[in-house]
This record gives sequence, structure tokens and C-alpha cells, in this order.
Amino acid sequence: MKVFETKGGVVFTQFRSYCPHCGSKHVVEDGYYPKKLVLNVFGNVGARIKRYECRNCGKGFSADISSVVDSKFSVFRRIMKII
Repeated sequence: MKVFETKGGVVFTQFRSYCPHCGSKHVVEDGYYPKKLVLNVFGNVGARIKRYECRNCGKGFSADISSVVDSKFSVFRRIMKII
């Protein structure tokens, strides 16, 4: 995963994108979706999560941020350990 800060907030993208549904590497970028996150490095920020579309099966998916943010919450994993 690639994470970088922009004027509009933190952006999450993937280095190598493949479809989690069919495994195809034929994916194209399909914009972003906004999400509010609490990150200990940046604090409370607006984030943009990169969206992708599979050209093989037609399904959409987003960058996997589960290594940084718990899937049930919008809080950085290290903060969840403190809470």
C-alpha cells in the first residue's frame, strides 16, 4: 500500500492492484471515495481511498487499508490498542 498526504488529506492506493474477486491483474483506476480516519501520525483527517474496477469480471473494489485501519472502525490500529 502507498500512503501519502495531499492538500485534501491522506490518500491510500495500492502498489500492485489485482481483483480480489477473480484474481485478474487487468484493473483500472476508478476514482476515490472519501473517509474520515483517526490516524496517530496525522490526527483526525479526511482520507481518500483509491477505487479500482476489474476489466475481467467488471466488479469494483478499493485499496485495502486493513493493515492500517481496523475494518470495523475508522481508527488507526495503534490507537485502538490504547482505547
